[in-house]
Amino acid sequence: MQNKRERHTSKPTRKPGMIRRVKPPKYTLLYLLILAGLLVALILFAPSASVQPAKNVSGTDVVSENSGTGNPLFRINEVMSSNRRAYPDETGAFPDWIELTNASSEPINIGGYGLSDREDKILFVFPDMTVAPGEHILVFASDETKNAVGETFHANFKISSAGDKLFLFGTDGIAYQKLDIPAMDSDMVYIYNGMKKEYEIVTQYTPGYDNTQEGLAAFRTESLVPDGVLVINEVCASSITTLADEDGEYPDWIELHNRSSQPIDLSNYALSDNPDSLIKWRFPPGCVIPANGYFVVYASGKDRPAAQGLWPHTRFRLRSNGDTVILSDVQGHRIDIVTYDNLQTDTSWGRDEDNDPSNFRVFTLPTPGLPNVRASEAVIDSQFCQKNASGLFISEVMTGNTRTHGPGVNYFYDYIEILNISGQAVNLKGYGLSDNI
Repeated sequence: MQNKRERHTSKPTRKPGMIRRVKPPKYTLLYLLILAGLLVALILFAPSASVQPAKNVSGTDVVSENSGTGNPLFRINEVMSSNRRAYPDETGAFPDWIELTNASSEPINIGGYGLSDREDKILFVFPDMTVAPGEHILVFASDETKNAVGETFHANFKISSAGDKLFLFGTDGIAYQKLDIPAMDSDMVYIYNGMKKEYEIVTQYTPGYDNTQEGLAAFRTESLVPDGVLVINEVCASSITTLADEDGEYPDWIELHNRSSQPIDLSNYALSDNPDSLIKWRFPPGCVIPANGYFVVYASGKDRPAAQGLWPHTRFRLRSNGDTVILSDVQGHRIDIVTYDNLQTDTSWGRDEDNDPSNFRVFTLPTPGLPNVRASEAVIDSQFCQKNASGLFISEVMTGNTRTHGPGVNYFYDYIEILNISGQAVNLKGYGLSDNI
């Protein structure tokens, strides 16, 4: 006889709908195949950085010229692996840097030569260029690639201050120099000592110059000018109509004046609006201020070199309610500093060159690129008038009118007189006047 438990026990049943098969959506396999194809195409054809595989690494400091296409007399000359405040790049930043030099007595074409911190990949390739005997080439290790002729070189890697390796490759991809960089503190360099024929750590860096006492002296004096020779001459901090840039906009601007009888290369100088960060924006290569000349920089924040026939742009803007502009060299020596208070629209703070250039005053008619004298104001006014195609000009303005006109009638109205010099009648409908730009 079955007991009570057995009588009421039955095989478990599966309820319909508890577990069911889900059919994949239609065309899923097709979508997956298309996606896989896109991934393959992306890998094969996507643009990549300037990187090429290295064919071999020699493992020696300098190998014989017969073992590859690299000329061993073009070598790594100086390395800074922790550039704290020693030498800025063209943007005012302080990436690590590598200096290479042609130690031969003949020019060397280094087009296709490579530089890297890896033995299996060339991360920087030199463009087609020739290095003169004794010439130095600087490459910033900034983790980006810039290798066009005429621009500042940047390599797509960084150098570890705890110690690293550098490889210099010939055009065949064979490394002909391998350099072990030791650990170094900030702003120290690892240089090739030509007298000792070996590398050593020193505290005196000479980017662009020989690793000698003479080179050090030349580097330290490369951008120093006598006091008062290169000065900030005029500042416009709220420009609406004074000086258009290549975009048709009217950014603020800073004007420099060279008081000497010799041109000055500005690429070793910098501008800033922060006393704690003097190298905020460095002049691009090719910026030269002529003897007794003037040079204007747009304080636009656009940070770019000069367009054809125009001026370069800083990476910072100016404040119209008061600011400080500092001119310094790239070694951190202050050349000139100008502080101004609140400046109204289209006015400037400049040196009074008509009377005393050591004194500054407000100019209601700024003169960018010209001396701050009355004759320049006339030139600027004429240039402005030439842009006016309507022929209508404000010819007279009366303020504070308290004169009496007519018997017993007082006229206390200020007035503005408009002059038409176009030679034909002008309908004034649609024109307007304002005391607020």
